[in-house]
Amino acid sequence: MSRPAQKSSQPWPLVLELAVRMGVPAERFRLDFFGGTMFWVRPEALRPLRELRLADAFPEEKGLLDGGLEHAIERLFATSVIAAGYKLVNGDGPAAMR
Repeated sequence: MSRPAQKSSQPWPLVLELAVRMGVPAERFRLDFFGGTMFWVRPEALRPLRELRLADAFPEEKGLLDGGLEHAIERLFATSVIAAGYKLVNGDGPAAMR
């Protein structure tokens, strides 16, 4: 099942649902995801995402359909970091050195 493509500033219903399950109220949710494929994260910062226990929820891959569970999770790494009580910093900036 594919979902309609949406602007990157608007979360899909699935993204919002999973964020709420991680303890982020819908009215406080902010879509903020990592651009690119590399990021550093403390393992504990991904605890809220791991606790969703989604490993068995992935459907069989049938092509790259935007809006699927795998794409929703990509957009929730930053949310997990915030839900775990950590903050996001740009690895190229001075804040990353603190």
